[in-house]
This record gives sequence, structure tokens and C-alpha cells, in this order.
Amino acid sequence: SKSKEDICQRYAAIAMRFMSSSIEVQNLLANEKESFLFLEFSGSNLLDFQRAAAAAFASMSLNQTGKSLILRKGGIRPILQLCIHLDLTVRRDAVFCVANFVSSPDFRQYFVKEGGVETVKAAATTNHNVGLLRDASRAMSSFSVDMATKEIM
Repeated sequence: SKSKEDICQRYAAIAMRFMSSSIEVQNLLANEKESFLFLEFSGSNLLDFQRAAAAAFASMSLNQTGKSLILRKGGIRPILQLCIHLDLTVRRDAVFCVANFVSSPDFRQYFVKEGGVETVKAAATTNHNVGLLRDASRAMSSFSVDMATKEIM
């Protein structure tokens, strides 16, 4: 049986997951001086919290406001850690997030510096999920743009 506190925390995680797609909420989170709640969720031992964090990061990666927020709050390393999570849902959302981030040259370098190429490659080689493989291919394609440019120069 689950305690009332546990159930409340799970509902809070679900609410934060859905609210993260709102640019207004992202702006509010950006102005907070306190810790970034999704970073705490990603490091939680509860799978529901980890899923909420991965889904929130995926939602926030769809726009510049969300990407900037994640970058400023130190979310790159936690996202990459979620890419190799044991749970497929968490992995899929995290790889989707990385693919969205690295499609932008402004953000790509940060993921490369943190080992993003190797992490996405590892996530792709251990999975047969079509959605995850599609997003891993998108990410690797974006990573290769910079590598190809360096070779040409």
C-alpha cells in the first residue's frame, strides 16, 4: 500500500511533467533562484519521478526558452544520464530531448563536451525501439554536421 504522501508526490510529478510544456511556466522556473525541480526528479530513486523529469526535459527541449532554461540550470549531464537509464520510457524521452537540443548549433557544443555523442551511441546500440532509434539517428546526424565541417576545414 502507498502512503498519502507518496501518492501526493506522484501526482505532483505528473502535474510538473505536463506544466513543463508551457512557456509561461518555463519563464517562471527560469526566474527562480532555488534548485531546478526536474534535476531533483531525475536523480530520484522513484521511477515516476525519473519519468516525469525525462518527459519534462523532452517538452522543454522543443523551444529555445526551455533549452536555455535547462542549460542554465545544469541539466545537460542529468539528461545524458537518463539516456542510458534502464527504463525504456525514460531513455526514449531523454534521447528525444538530446536530438532536439543538438539540432541547434548553439547548444550542440555543450552536449559534445559532456560526452553526448558516446552516450547517444550507447543508447542506440542497446535498443530496438523504433522511436528511440529514430531520435538517436536525428541526434547523430546533427553531431556529424560539426564533425564533417571540421574535416572539410
